[in-house]
Amino acid sequence: DGAVDLTNQLGQVSLASGDQGIVDPGQAPRKTAVIDAINIIQCSLYYPAVLDVAELGLSDAEKSALSDSLTAYRNGDLLQALASYPTNRTAVSAKEMVYSAALQLAVGQVAATEAILAKLGAQQEGLLPFAEALRQLIAAVKFQIWNRSKPAGSATEWIAESYYQQSRSQLEEARRAAKNAAEKAPEFGLAWTRVAEMEFSFGRTAEALAAVEKSLALSPRNAQSLSLKGFLL
Repeated sequence: DGAVDLTNQLGQVSLASGDQGIVDPGQAPRKTAVIDAINIIQCSLYYPAVLDVAELGLSDAEKSALSDSLTAYRNGDLLQALASYPTNRTAVSAKEMVYSAALQLAVGQVAATEAILAKLGAQQEGLLPFAEALRQLIAAVKFQIWNRSKPAGSATEWIAESYYQQSRSQLEEARRAAKNAAEKAPEFGLAWTRVAEMEFSFGRTAEALAAVEKSLALSPRNAQSLSLKGFLL
């Protein structure tokens, strides 16, 4: 908030809150159109992982080719999962495209995620719930309205639904959705992380600690769970 004068030897421009000023070499400062703050800070926003890769049904060949990345993802190490994704690899199926999109979103690359999802096309009906879950998470983080096309069915959808309900301050609904995710996929560590977060938000520390211990047993490298356990302790 406030006002700034942007000056060099060739000129000056006054900027108010929401304005953007640009200075190119050899040119006077200039003011551009009002910026969209969400787009400017987008890569710094936090997008938690929601995809349960077990639900995708990747082929044996894909599991073999992506073995290191999938192992890191299941362990909760999202940065290593992305780093271990084979360089210059082109996804060989729509299912792998969803996984690739989920990795990009986990590091805040929203534009890359949306570009991958756009390539899926409407014909990939079986994968639309996973694509919608990623889009719902984006809506939650950006505090945008999201209308679900049909009730959640997979753990992936329930986790995205939990984050979205929390973004709308519907905490009981968010907690219920998290528990649905864990019931749907009891071996999915990130689902238990979400349960622990929501139990803690209600002050249910014992229940939260039990859930976070389950999450760490399944995904020991998940920073989200490790941070939450620190708060609980």
